[in-house]
Amino acid sequence: MSFWTDVPATYDPSGNLISAAVPAPPVIDPADVRPDIDGVAALESTRTMDRTTGAETFSFSATTRPTAAQVESLIDTSSADVLSQLPTNIDPIWYGAISRAIALRASWQLEASYYREAASTGVGPASEYQARFVADIQALQSLIPRATHIA
Repeated sequence: MSFWTDVPATYDPSGNLISAAVPAPPVIDPADVRPDIDGVAALESTRTMDRTTGAETFSFSATTRPTAAQVESLIDTSSADVLSQLPTNIDPIWYGAISRAIALRASWQLEASYYREAASTGVGPASEYQARFVADIQALQSLIPRATHIA
């Protein structure tokens, strides 16, 4: 269901334009806001170490912990989580900020999976990513017209 509808132009009784027609923003395509694994790697440089050589790879691969496939899965679930908290129709001007929120959500989930005990106590990297994500999603919800405040 879309939160948006096209708003027609309105005129006063004399035929003077009161407000111009406003088209609905486009329906967001999840692919347009989905960060790639390098977007998450930029936040998670300590996780991009090759397990066999110990060298930093600056991205995720089959030899990092987590693997690229595991990070892709986190990005998929994080994308769904973030987009469920926003309207279906969003001006593309917000796509970069939405992508960043998805990367933060994926990083939060990644760190929480490694440090479950610390995450539950509110300390450590998972809590930092959680706080940054919550601030970002709340900002998006307050700035994007008709966003539902869930976070």
